[in-house]
Amino acid sequence: IQIQMLNSDGEFAKSVVAAYEAATRAQMARIFREQASYKQDVLLKLVTEASDKVAVAQSKFDGFRLATRTPDPAAEASVAGARVNMIRQSIRRKEIELSSARQIYSDSNVAVRQLASELATLRGQLAEAQATSIAPAEGVGRAIQSSSQYMKLQREVAIAQSLYETY
Repeated sequence: IQIQMLNSDGEFAKSVVAAYEAATRAQMARIFREQASYKQDVLLKLVTEASDKVAVAQSKFDGFRLATRTPDPAAEASVAGARVNMIRQSIRRKEIELSSARQIYSDSNVAVRQLASELATLRGQLAEAQATSIAPAEGVGRAIQSSSQYMKLQREVAIAQSLYETY
């Protein structure tokens, strides 16, 4: 900022310019202090809100984990997939056993009926494990639903934490 005054009395002009300069500096200092105070208040508000969001997101996340009784539902989805594969392998083995038993015995034989019953049980377990509804406790549908919710809540915690750390 440049302040100048044209007057025939040089001393008077200097004193007027000095007074304007002092008043301008005082006003600028006051404005800078107000801006700093305002920025500090805004930052404090943002940090407080971010902290509250972290607490709420973490609480929802922990509540979900407690409600589903699994620390990591994403791992539950992997277990459900592995369970389906394990049951399929058991069914293949049981079908081979049943086919071999039928070559030797009739369908009314106790061993053949027992193998057929075990095969039916395995097929029922496979149907339950592959269920896409969330009703079966160990089905793929439930694992996918809970892992999706888990991932959503985990993202909310990460975003809230990131905002908090940014401020």
